[in-house]
Amino acid sequence: TPTAITASSLGNSARSSYAIGRLSNAERRASAQFRTGTNSGGYNLTSITFKTPSSYPVYGTPGDIVVAIHSNGSSGKPGALLYTLSGDNPTGTGEWTFTCPSGCALDPSTTYHLVMTAPDATGSDANYLWETTGSGSETLVPSNNGWSILRSYEYTGGVGWAQIAEYFKFRVTAVAK
Repeated sequence: TPTAITASSLGNSARSSYAIGRLSNAERRASAQFRTGTNSGGYNLTSITFKTPSSYPVYGTPGDIVVAIHSNGSSGKPGALLYTLSGDNPTGTGEWTFTCPSGCALDPSTTYHLVMTAPDATGSDANYLWETTGSGSETLVPSNNGWSILRSYEYTGGVGWAQIAEYFKFRVTAVAK
């Protein structure tokens, strides 16, 4: 059985949260950038876990959350859609895990984006909240596995992608090929 490799910021202290869906009648998306390790054969992504905050983790009628992996596009912003993960919509506070269908291959030493959207959100304020931290540090298992958690971005309709000063809390789990 291959050993699981993780990079996680879930243990970092909470700072704030950002909306995914609709907020003040504007579409909102979020992206967390991560970089894979140096295993020459690459990796198979198995799951992503993210955290919703203790206050108002789900607001209004946000519809289904879409958790996806995108390539690294121009200026370090999310690029092309690569994989859509499966899991249950958050219903409250906690950690939510989404799994990758078979064949979610990641290249070595490559930057990817975890992108979350709620395209069916209805109303002016209907969203899921993704908890953030002020620290860009991560816990690696095994230690020194070469993975890293990088910048975070938010998307606001009419404005586009913009880097934020905080980091989204999540864990990426994969196995070396």
